[in-house]
Amino acid sequence: MSSVQGAVEEVDSDDKLTRKQRRVVIRMAIRGLRPWRRLAVVAAIVILAATLARLAGPKLIAWGIDSGIGRGSDGLSVVTWAAVLWVVASVAGYFLTRSQIWLVSYIGEQYLRDLRVRVFSHIESLDIDFFSRERSGRLVSRMTSDVESLQHFVSQGLIILISSVLTFFLTLVILFTMSVELTLVTLAVLPPLIVASIVFRSYANPAYLRVRERIAGVLNRLQENLTGIRVVQAFGREEIDAGAFEMANESHFKAQVRTARISAIYFPVVEFVGLAGGAVVLGAGAAFASDGAIGFGVVIAFVFYLSNLFDPIQQVTQLYNDFQAATAALHKLHALLDVEAKIQEKPDAVELPDGPGRLRIERATFAYEENRPVIRDVTLDLEPGTRVALVGQTGAGKSTLVKLMTRFYDPNSGSVRFDDVDLRDATVNSLRKMIGFVPQEGHVFSGTVWENIAYGRQGASRADAIESCEQLGIAGVISSLPDGIDTEVDEKGGRLSAGQRQLIALARAHLADPRILIMDEATSALDPATAAAIEDAIPTLMKGRTSVIIAHRLATAVRSDLVVLMDDGRIAEMGGHEDLLRHGGPYAELYRQWSGAN
Repeated sequence: MSSVQGAVEEVDSDDKLTRKQRRVVIRMAIRGLRPWRRLAVVAAIVILAATLARLAGPKLIAWGIDSGIGRGSDGLSVVTWAAVLWVVASVAGYFLTRSQIWLVSYIGEQYLRDLRVRVFSHIESLDIDFFSRERSGRLVSRMTSDVESLQHFVSQGLIILISSVLTFFLTLVILFTMSVELTLVTLAVLPPLIVASIVFRSYANPAYLRVRERIAGVLNRLQENLTGIRVVQAFGREEIDAGAFEMANESHFKAQVRTARISAIYFPVVEFVGLAGGAVVLGAGAAFASDGAIGFGVVIAFVFYLSNLFDPIQQVTQLYNDFQAATAALHKLHALLDVEAKIQEKPDAVELPDGPGRLRIERATFAYEENRPVIRDVTLDLEPGTRVALVGQTGAGKSTLVKLMTRFYDPNSGSVRFDDVDLRDATVNSLRKMIGFVPQEGHVFSGTVWENIAYGRQGASRADAIESCEQLGIAGVISSLPDGIDTEVDEKGGRLSAGQRQLIALARAHLADPRILIMDEATSALDPATAAAIEDAIPTLMKGRTSVIIAHRLATAVRSDLVVLMDDGRIAEMGGHEDLLRHGGPYAELYRQWSGAN
């Protein structure tokens, strides 16, 4: 399990942005807020007003003491007015604070809502090659943990960040208007706090990043073992895997303890600097007041305002980690949005004709990696209604050839044509309507069985799904499910057998009614009843359509009009089943081996 330990130790470089990258991300975020710019201006005004309302208290105290209490009974009205205005400011601050929280959260949630839709739509628009290179867990992480980091910052950190910055600078302005000399004394207290915060950030940021990495290792270990629990128990690996999990968990524990140790040093320093600063300001203020330079009310106000200088620095320091995580998350999401699909629809793309369904491949060559072709100069002309079986050893190029037919990939040279229209010149929407694909493993989505069947055609109803099953002759198998066609299934199809999932995939393709059907034959072991239902359904599904099946059992080739034997990316033999047997070539030898094995 050393690989697991290595995964736990790995650092995600995507979480570390340079200053330039962070500035770019912030600019992108600001551009993304343009649809709500008017509301953002209102939010900015409300935040400014709420901050001023909170800062009014100490200023009113200074006025009440120096202009009111200092004048004895003559200043009673001033004290009264100071108290009334403080109450008014407090009430206004309450409502303004509620408004700022709602406005910022509303704008942020609108932005995140649209961002989720943009990312999801963009992911679905990308080509198959992208998904073959990109891990699905990484893509899910973009939509979950990265969006969650943004959500956390928007709902909790953003208001604190904006308010803290405003509070700090507005407090400085107020202090300078009250006493320049005492303000300079106050500023002399700040450097120790700023230095402590910078040092804390330099140690805390890597520590918090390490915590995220370690918890990711723990979750990865947990998910891997839960997913493969049958293998774990079958090979008696429980204790060994528990040891590997314990190592990952111990690594996470140590990372958490380190962050606690750093915090235990920083926060007492902040508290000490705050208390010492208060004493210094109080002492200096008393001296200035004794000389008559300022009033005692101003000294008291300065002491109150100290927290408005110290707290923002501490809060921004603590928020920096959340800010870093949020900007890194936004950077990764925008990097995903910048990925361009290799399969692009031309601006002048045309609709595929509603013709008979002739498919022609002309001298097609394709390579996943440069100079390593897996399809080599293949030419294949399929007349409408032809049933074709692609056969050959694993790695011969059958699946890749099918991917060219469905335009999951474009050939590097040559072309694939549908009724004389190059697929590269056709609209993607018309292509998907005309060419249907049934994968080897029938995939189901969460919902009912009929909803999964109706997925094949937009707007299809429950009655349409039932009719599709009846026409394929699989209504009996479907009705045998616990709730028949209304049986609820999850996205993994846990309540369905492999054969039942394949039947749903066949019914879905039948409902889509494509001109050309391409099918990768299931290899899973099926129970006799389900296997018979599939065997009976396939001829109905293929009737009247040009059909191409990747045949893993040569019994399928026997029933085909045309057998195409692939070998090393080329067509080695092609013809009818009986003709190829009489020819005595590679297909005859392959069939002889298969017949002997069965």
